[in-house]
Amino acid sequence: MYKTKYLFTSSAGGHYAQLKSLINKINVDDYLVLTERTKIKQKSSNKIKFLLYGSTDEFHYILKLIYNFIKSLIIFIKYRPRYIISTGVHSTIPIIIIGKIFGSKIIYIESYAKVYTGTRTGKFIYKYKLYDYFFVQWKELLAVYPKAIYGGSIY
Repeated sequence: MYKTKYLFTSSAGGHYAQLKSLINKINVDDYLVLTERTKIKQKSSNKIKFLLYGSTDEFHYILKLIYNFIKSLIIFIKYRPRYIISTGVHSTIPIIIIGKIFGSKIIYIESYAKVYTGTRTGKFIYKYKLYDYFFVQWKELLAVYPKAIYGGSIY
């Protein structure tokens, strides 16, 4: 049933930097990366797929979110990942929802940049239990996410 073992996903910027650090640490071969395409030149490979970059402040954000949901569904059907690992944020919500519906294990890692308050995406994922494992990188965040697992820093 599963075609790809790991699908790593994140938004661009710091979330993507955390994701790359994680991929390098766990050293797996059977994976795919799903992230946002930005103006910053990213290496193209068959292991990386892109979503539209979107900010919640943009007027067309909802259209980009719909596009990203459809593209995430197509990618999910094609690759059928066993595990979806996310460092956030908003552009990763569609693939997490799709994965949860179809039985993938969801591992969400709250952003390293958040010490005392969670991200909106993290709070959404946590509130609706869209995860199998929810990790925080700071012990202080256990006050926000009491059922989370403190895993220390990705870096």
